[in-house]
Amino acid sequence: PDRLPEPRHMPSDRYLEHLDDEEREKVLKKYLPEYFQTPGGVGIIKDPAECLQIMLRWEEIFSSENFQKARKDLWARRDLNFPSRLVEMRKIVCTFVAEVLEPMGFAEGQPGLTRTIRQMQVYWSKDKACACKALD
Repeated sequence: PDRLPEPRHMPSDRYLEHLDDEEREKVLKKYLPEYFQTPGGVGIIKDPAECLQIMLRWEEIFSSENFQKARKDLWARRDLNFPSRLVEMRKIVCTFVAEVLEPMGFAEGQPGLTRTIRQMQVYWSKDKACACKALD
């Protein structure tokens, strides 16, 4: 039980054998870029004005007929308990804000939304206009 498993080498290991860590990482990034992507994407909110612009765009999306219909349809479903309903609501929000976030470089779904909100929180505490809009 105290013994470690014996390391096994794959035949493909020979390609990386004589490379140092830095060169190995370059090779892996080139041929397997999906393993080095940031979970929430690479999007960055540059300044309070951009944060405010995103918030205004989200306001348009959340007040749209399509979003309101999806929201009402979800809350009308009787087969979901409250926590499941919240999870589904989060998915709906991610779907609707994707048109704003994905072109900016944020990942699709929850990881991209999480990255966006974490960046927005900085401006909510520093910029008065953003803070006021966040309270809306």
